[in-house]
Amino acid sequence: MSKNITFDHQNGSTNLIIFIHGFTGGMETWKYNEAVSFPELLLENETIKENFDIACFNYHSTLLDFYEFRKIKNVLSRTFLKRAALTRRNLDIGSLGDILNTNIEIECASYQNIVFIAHSMGGLVAKSSILKLISNSINKVKLFISLGVPHNGTEWATFGKRLFQSHSQVINLAPLNNTLNEITNNWLFNISVVPQTIYFYGKHDMVVGENSAIGYDIEKQKVYFYDTDHYLIAKPESSDNLVYKGVTLELNKFLGRGFNSGDKWKSNVGQLYYINVPRLSELAGYLDYDINVELGEVDSLNSIGFLGPLIKEFKGLINKIEPLAHSFNNLKLQDIKVGYLAEFSNKFRSKNWSNNKDKLFKATHSVGNEPHLWMDCNDYKVILSLSPKWITTDTAFSMLANIADVAGLCRIKQVDLEQKVVYATPLFLGVPKESDFFESMYNLF
Repeated sequence: MSKNITFDHQNGSTNLIIFIHGFTGGMETWKYNEAVSFPELLLENETIKENFDIACFNYHSTLLDFYEFRKIKNVLSRTFLKRAALTRRNLDIGSLGDILNTNIEIECASYQNIVFIAHSMGGLVAKSSILKLISNSINKVKLFISLGVPHNGTEWATFGKRLFQSHSQVINLAPLNNTLNEITNNWLFNISVVPQTIYFYGKHDMVVGENSAIGYDIEKQKVYFYDTDHYLIAKPESSDNLVYKGVTLELNKFLGRGFNSGDKWKSNVGQLYYINVPRLSELAGYLDYDINVELGEVDSLNSIGFLGPLIKEFKGLINKIEPLAHSFNNLKLQDIKVGYLAEFSNKFRSKNWSNNKDKLFKATHSVGNEPHLWMDCNDYKVILSLSPKWITTDTAFSMLANIADVAGLCRIKQVDLEQKVVYATPLFLGVPKESDFFESMYNLF
């Protein structure tokens, strides 16, 4: 059986780039010619070579399947010639995501951070993979670079599925099909924990429309536009190519983020209102702390019932770790970088909040309409995007519905210098320890 993951470069890094090809693609997706390929070009950049390992994920994808014919042929081969033969077929996007995740679990277990660079349908495989990793609280994918991906489907598949009625991948690529709708809805539901996504689009793309190539988000998307087409966007010919420059720019930004900037932070949080399990687990793993929590698939923390052991585990972690973080009170807007950890103990206001949990769980796909906390700090506004999934108790729902003193840690997701707004994803929120009244009321564990 051939390997799905093949490595172009392994140097013991904690960061891994995985290239994922699209429909009917393969290693040739990334090759400009026999001498030049996208992964090899990235290795000419010394910073990337030093800080990333690089691999490609490959899977079976053909336009004409001839599956039944090949199955009969392989049965005969096994029966009469005693040869082992695998009859491959075109698997649907969800199944390919499952295979990718198994490869990540086994072949990529040592990596702390993974970057997906995906072309066309490969981006949908990537999103399926990410959502399943998030549901199991083990997502290592921190950046997703989308090259001409049909996030909302492609019109050619509408006609193609009439010709290839049993072709799973063609069916999955058609607009408004169930698979795409499910991926989109789950992506938006988990928007506070999905990796940062950067969209690359060629204005001469005749396969994927511009509206489809730029996925839905509740915040303004980061998009690069190029004078190229659907296929050449994945085949930069040299380091002077603008697609190559855009990708290396984002990879270098990624290296500039993270857990190695700021001052040592010590917990100032009492009772926990909000525990972003995937993001806090990510921080714990980076700092070599183990978390003994198995959530499985749950709709929300609040739906679990008795949260005592879970809150105790995470509160113990928060009291032990001392990550490097910046204080909003000391940060000027122009100094804030995407990826920074920031700590706060401030008075926040809520917006679009409701004590009716059912209303909160209905995504509106607009940051202006989604539930969030905000505060004015120095000369800018801080917005903490919240997912109701990670709110701990009914008391927390009520407390966050009002003006409240809130302490915690967050990761900077976007800095809008023009509007003077900083968007961040909270790792955890709670009562400041100096709030003696609430600390005595709620500090039960």
